[in-house]
Amino acid sequence: MEFDANWVLYEKTGHIARITLNRPEKLNALTTEMNQRFMELLTQYQNDPDLRAMIITGAGRGFCPGEDAAEMAEMDRAAALKPEVMPHRSNVVPNFMVEAIDKPLIAAVNGVAAAMGYGIALACDIRVASETARFTHLYLKRGLVPSGEFWYLPRYMGMAQAMYYLLTGAAMDAQEALRWGLVCKVVPQERLQQEAMQIAEAVASQPPLSVRFTKRIARTIEAKPYIEAMDEITWARAIAKTAEGATESFQAFLDKKK
Repeated sequence: MEFDANWVLYEKTGHIARITLNRPEKLNALTTEMNQRFMELLTQYQNDPDLRAMIITGAGRGFCPGEDAAEMAEMDRAAALKPEVMPHRSNVVPNFMVEAIDKPLIAAVNGVAAAMGYGIALACDIRVASETARFTHLYLKRGLVPSGEFWYLPRYMGMAQAMYYLLTGAAMDAQEALRWGLVCKVVPQERLQQEAMQIAEAVASQPPLSVRFTKRIARTIEAKPYIEAMDEITWARAIAKTAEGATESFQAFLDKKK
């Protein structure tokens, strides 16, 4: 399948980056090349010292339904015919890398988020959804096993409710996702991108080192004993306090300035 560079759009506005999956006729299903481009852009964001927040969204009616089913089937058929030269498609997927980025990521979920697309959204730090958003993993219907949902869903809603969604493959609409804490806001479709940008601007206005430490600690603190967690918090606070710009940031706070 020939890759179209316009399938993954990247833009920067001030300190904010945006990735838009732009294959609306396929609800933004990810091809292998799209996966690769997506991960390259995440790396670019991670390594750009001027960028402080990123929005991930989709064009049209879908956020992302996961991997392109037609390409998956084609690759699996080729692997079955020539296993010695056609290895099975890789399990290295973007949601693993989304989880690894230490800068803030905001998912603006504009429509269906399924399978890998669901995982990408869950791996982001903040999720805001349009009223048309839907979340489902779809793996069981394909004869497969869920992926990142195993890790995220029990943490958001408890094991009993998570097992309902995992074992039935039931879809969750935007209001259900809000009730369970999977998203922080639900807004009309026409306001989604504006809302995501406002959140990104609020994040980007904070001192960047403090933001990165806050994300790191929030992501890891649950698995640590209290004393160990407090040691890491104390260390992060000390580093942030002595970092370049810290004195100016604190003085601006006292002066009620940005």
